[in-house]
Amino acid sequence: MQNIVVNNWVTQSAAASTLTNGLVAYWPLNEASGTRSDLHSNSLDLTDNNTVGQGTGNVYANAADFEETNSEYLTRSSTDLLQPLSFTISMWIKPEDLTGPVTPLLSKHDSMESEQSYLLYYYPPTNKLYWAIYENDGAGGPGGSVPQANTGSSPMSSGSWYHIVVTCDDQNQSQLILNDGTPFTASLTDSMYQSSSVFSFGAYYSGGAPVASSYFDGLMEAVSFYNRVLTAAEITSLYNSGAGLEYTEL
Repeated sequence: MQNIVVNNWVTQSAAASTLTNGLVAYWPLNEASGTRSDLHSNSLDLTDNNTVGQGTGNVYANAADFEETNSEYLTRSSTDLLQPLSFTISMWIKPEDLTGPVTPLLSKHDSMESEQSYLLYYYPPTNKLYWAIYENDGAGGPGGSVPQANTGSSPMSSGSWYHIVVTCDDQNQSQLILNDGTPFTASLTDSMYQSSSVFSFGAYYSGGAPVASSYFDGLMEAVSFYNRVLTAAEITSLYNSGAGLEYTEL
């Protein structure tokens, strides 16, 4: 950012970025294999399951390359840092296969009612992208209330990069935003349920194990997690005209 000297005072030519405010984790996902590092202060590194590989990235030179046929996914054990009542998650993905029963992108979810918090997934039968928040009904679990923001049909195609942002504004609404477009929203009436399920990229769980034949197939990178809802201007900054932002650029 350029500095300007005016009457011996140093000013900045643009307002300081707010994109590190409330940042919980940032995973570039640009490693060749193995543990994926969190570059931010909480060291929420991700465990590699079944050897997630590496491919050509959009934001970074390289990105994590998930192969559905090998049941590849990344996980982090449960922590309250990844389930605040209000939050934002930003990620870049390039799908390589959008067929199959369910294509999970990220989750803190298990089929057991007491283990469900949130789930972002593409559902091939409807050709829509869904963002589900599992609400706490006050009886020890989310009950039957699962508000889901969803896109129109066929929002994505294989072989293209997409910027996805999802938000949860406690007891207000959730948002699903694709390529800095108009948000798709769902109304929330209760707080999200605080589960002990695994946090995962590329898979979702049932009975403590990933659901068979339901894995993400494609590339993923530059994932950031915030403990607040970002503004529209901040989301536009993260999109950066389709180029995204590396951690050092926040």
